[in-house]
Amino acid sequence: NMGMIVVIVAVLFALAMAISHMVTCHIVKPINDIDLNHPAVGDSYDELEPLLHRINQQNNKIHRQMEKLRRRQEEFNIITESMSEGLLILDQSKEILTYNQSALQILGAEKKSWTGVNALQLNRSEPFRTSVEQALKGIHCRHNLTLGGETYEILASPVMNKDKINGAVLIIMNV
Repeated sequence: NMGMIVVIVAVLFALAMAISHMVTCHIVKPINDIDLNHPAVGDSYDELEPLLHRINQQNNKIHRQMEKLRRRQEEFNIITESMSEGLLILDQSKEILTYNQSALQILGAEKKSWTGVNALQLNRSEPFRTSVEQALKGIHCRHNLTLGGETYEILASPVMNKDKINGAVLIIMNV
């Protein structure tokens, strides 16, 4: 009889596990089906409505902020691309964060993506290298650079944030 009781308990336990799994899946399904990009659309529990409303508000806020950033980036690109002066913005490890086409033209660099590349690959001359290094040490400087019979002035400035050097800005002007 003890064996029969063990079998009945095992069957009841397996049946309870199967039923609990089905009930859990049924309860969790509406939560798993929530589209977080559009949380207000679809059926869900009334208890989740405040959370879904908050997620929807956050999504809208993020969308507005991204659109604002995209417009600012577009404005920045329009301004920098209309400059005849070369512009390079570097991080603290000399990698190029942004640049304009005038900088590539002046430095005689090919038109490819230079973002993330070490700035010294654009030009290895002493004045250019010194400008980059001094700016990244926190020193504002000016150096003359001669390329292709033209003389350019490099204005290099450190980018500071709370007494920490985050990078450098180089402006290259034809003089």
